[in-house]
Amino acid sequence: MKLYLGYNEQALKNIDKCLPWFEKMRMEESNNILNYNYSKGYFNSLHLAAVVYSRLGIFNKADSLIRDGIHQTATQTRFSIEKSYFLKSKGIRAFQQMKYRDALEDLQDAVPELKKADDFAWLAVVYFYIAQTMDKTGNKEKAISYYTKVDSIYTKRQFVLPELRENFIALIAYYRSKNDTKEELYYTRQLTKVDTDLFSSFRHITPKVLKNWETKTGLSKQPVFTNRMIKYGLIIISSAAALCFTVIIFRMRSKKNNLRNISDRLFYTTASSVATDLHEKISQKLEEFEQSKGFLDKGIRLPKLASKFGTNEKYLSNIVHTNKGMSFHRYISDLRIRYIIDALDNGEFLNYTVQGLADECGIASRQNFSKLFKEYTNRRPTDYIAEKKKQLEKYQP
Repeated sequence: MKLYLGYNEQALKNIDKCLPWFEKMRMEESNNILNYNYSKGYFNSLHLAAVVYSRLGIFNKADSLIRDGIHQTATQTRFSIEKSYFLKSKGIRAFQQMKYRDALEDLQDAVPELKKADDFAWLAVVYFYIAQTMDKTGNKEKAISYYTKVDSIYTKRQFVLPELRENFIALIAYYRSKNDTKEELYYTRQLTKVDTDLFSSFRHITPKVLKNWETKTGLSKQPVFTNRMIKYGLIIISSAAALCFTVIIFRMRSKKNNLRNISDRLFYTTASSVATDLHEKISQKLEEFEQSKGFLDKGIRLPKLASKFGTNEKYLSNIVHTNKGMSFHRYISDLRIRYIIDALDNGEFLNYTVQGLADECGIASRQNFSKLFKEYTNRRPTDYIAEKKKQLEKYQP
């Protein structure tokens, strides 16, 4: 429950108590049934420890635990479901590292046992990352089939995890691009339900989260959640947003003959005049720009990048606003700060000065860097580095 609610460090304290106890008991127990139960407790604790370390950004430790889990369960058929959990985690890590072929192989290998055990929660997560992987490799139609599997699980089980909200955003965007108003409206309603369920689940920590992070929601745009929120599993939906969606759906139902106009107002996309092929082409170039870390160039400006992409400033600005939900200037700042945060979380740049960090990500002003960094983390760079050093030392394998 601590893990689900995003209290990762508190969850880790409990898991750290479970791991050695279960390991000790399974090593000492000679009764086959009890030994089996203790072993399952051990492997499940190992799996959750890997999940927590990954969320905390301690990826070396997470990867080590995943490898250990796969090695220990590889030849033991009675722990096939536990092996699937480790394969799931390995696949997600491969996706995060943009190793899409490896990710797809591991994720698909995890599916049979998850289905057999009817573990619908982790199965939905696996389906989502399979869809994301296929999306990244250009297999859009196959990706949609997996996104719809996630929706089917949600419809049947009425259970959703925060990271799966993006699943419904992808479906809405897809059917809008196909001009399929019926399906677009259906997934809009589904997203409304998801928002309501998530808000209900995280109601008690909403004030704390909203104090530190600004959450924006928009159905035609990728929702703007900070990288830190995603890592810590704290994607919180405000009650105002849920109420707003409810009102919109009510108006849709009362005006069935005007669905297109209502949908247009709901999605208010600024790139509707851009041809689909040009939009996809520039979107792909933006993704390549991010992967190549072109945003680290101090001289990057909207006119320069538009010229490089073979388009004009207005088109590029519109597409960034539509795809990323922010202005071009904010988009570049977002990439730069997230790059530094990820590096610090991985133990890099911990001995840099604030000016050194600013120079590393292409931000000329030390003051501007500090201001942006605090917006994302609610901490000054020096405080964040000190905390990260202490955390890495504490969890040093």
